[in-house]
Amino acid sequence: MKNLKIVKACSIASIAGLGMVAVPAMAAGPDATPAGKYTFSGTTHLNQGSFNATCTLTLMGNVSNTTSPAGVYLDITGGQVTGSSFLCGQINLSGFTATQSGTPAAPGAWEAFKSDNDIQSDLNANALGPVTLDVQAITVSTLFGTCQGAVTADFLNGQSAVGDPSYFTFDTNIGSSNCAIETTDPTGLVVQPSMSDNADVNIQ
Repeated sequence: MKNLKIVKACSIASIAGLGMVAVPAMAAGPDATPAGKYTFSGTTHLNQGSFNATCTLTLMGNVSNTTSPAGVYLDITGGQVTGSSFLCGQINLSGFTATQSGTPAAPGAWEAFKSDNDIQSDLNANALGPVTLDVQAITVSTLFGTCQGAVTADFLNGQSAVGDPSYFTFDTNIGSSNCAIETTDPTGLVVQPSMSDNADVNIQ
């Protein structure tokens, strides 16, 4: 009877011990750090038929992290085109919303979402990126008419190291329109620390 009690006690201790075994934590997905409001600016070239203009494009917006589904959400809330050329003053950006108007499943105008899994796939080859984002439903108007549609942009954590300023580049048409837009500097639209919540933002 004493032996039975010993065996029973050992069994209970073994079961209790199972609850004390450390379980590895699930690895966290990539995040935009720190999330917040940011301004990016740089030289771009817009072509629409015979309309060609090289100007400074400045975009302001919010970068946030989502949990369901897990990912990063970009919401561009404003922008302007400036430059010494008369043509720069003839380019108008519109369709912005002051707050997020879409969802991860269906981003709104001037918004983009990318899941953690897809971001990680982009970063596996290079920690600097690019992380490709499809910015939806942008509207650009010139003397020659209005261009609407999505633009594919690449976000990079820095030019040579993650500690370098982050930036966006693109070289694409605006949707299926005859408007083509591209960044002309190697660092595209670069983060503007004095006009942002933080000095820089990285997706990693």
